[in-house]
Amino acid sequence: MTKTMICDYCNKVINNNSEYITFHKKNYVKTSVCINCVLKLMDKTKENK
Repeated sequence: MTKTMICDYCNKVINNNSEYITFHKKNYVKTSVCINCVLKLMDKTKENK
């Protein structure tokens, strides 16, 4: 059974395992983020530089 992942940013259910990225924050909390939100976040970080 596949574990249902929910995006921590948009709260959408992520069905496909390839559609999310899990990364560790400094406090070692795993965060699951769908590809759409990852791209948005990357765009935001580019703008801030």
